[in-house]
Amino acid sequence: RNKEGVYQRIQLGNRNSKRKSLHKMNNMSSELLKFCLEHSDFKEGSAAGIPARDPNDYKWLKEALDGLQTDTQKMKKILETVKTDTLGETALSSALEELQFYVEDIDNGNDFWKIGGAEAMLHLLEKQGSQIKMWVMWILATVVQNNPESQEKALRAGMLEKMIQVTKDSLYTEEVDTLVLSKSVSGISALVKGNDSALEKFISLGGINLAFDAILNTKTNTQTLVKLLFLAKYLVQFKPQETKPKIRDSKIFERIVNLAQSPESTQLDLREKSWMVLNEFLQGSNKEELDSDIEYCKKQGLDGIVANRIAQIKHLTGEEVVRHSDEVAICGELYARVTKATLPSL
Repeated sequence: RNKEGVYQRIQLGNRNSKRKSLHKMNNMSSELLKFCLEHSDFKEGSAAGIPARDPNDYKWLKEALDGLQTDTQKMKKILETVKTDTLGETALSSALEELQFYVEDIDNGNDFWKIGGAEAMLHLLEKQGSQIKMWVMWILATVVQNNPESQEKALRAGMLEKMIQVTKDSLYTEEVDTLVLSKSVSGISALVKGNDSALEKFISLGGINLAFDAILNTKTNTQTLVKLLFLAKYLVQFKPQETKPKIRDSKIFERIVNLAQSPESTQLDLREKSWMVLNEFLQGSNKEELDSDIEYCKKQGLDGIVANRIAQIKHLTGEEVVRHSDEVAICGELYARVTKATLPSL
């Protein structure tokens, strides 16, 4: 299933890349042609020797150009269609894929809310299954990504609560729905990033426990774990008083340390994000609390674990050294925080 999912995402990424290029070229070409027709200063009988033409010769072209739909109009049509419940799952997925493509543009993302985007997504979440929920989460994650205006509109529309519920439904089940979970976690991360009000609401709705439960679940896939660890780092950084005690008083610390030691060569990003969470855990302005955190880490043997990882990296050669350079830097900083000593020589 995971291999199929990866293949699907690769194919989808290639398809979207081609579509973006064609879409941009078509827009530029039609807009340029339309501008030329509307602003032409050509006069009949000019020195260029071009024969005079009846204006009606261009009527069909102007009508065709005037009939071109904007992205917003196309999005609105999609939104109206998906709310009719007339499409099967395959056709509905294709329509939502098209919508996700359009909202990658930030202006289209802002228009999304003005043309009934929230209502359509809520409708789909109430009536549709796993595959459609995945697309809805993907669309919402795309719309709010690095977009404060869309973040606020999503919050007002109750999208954070829906993202959290979809995450729970995907996680707290015998068979974790990894595709839906991945997109819902992406949506939450994108919505709370740089948005204090969203972060406060996420925490008030039990978000810290939800994020840590997802990290602890051994069925959560690597891609989602990377996103969750990024979210965890953000929570520790901006809400240490609420987050650090949960790390100390649960199995989450042990889990993150284990993830940081993932041996698979393909897990580099996972290891880096794990080390980053631990590094963030050992930062703070209150000396007494920071000393307590350092002492806790020492009791868990973190200094020895980091030193061992540094020793492993030391034996790498060639391109592997370059590929692990970020991990070296993170581990060196973490080692210095735990031991208050300098990084062992590499």
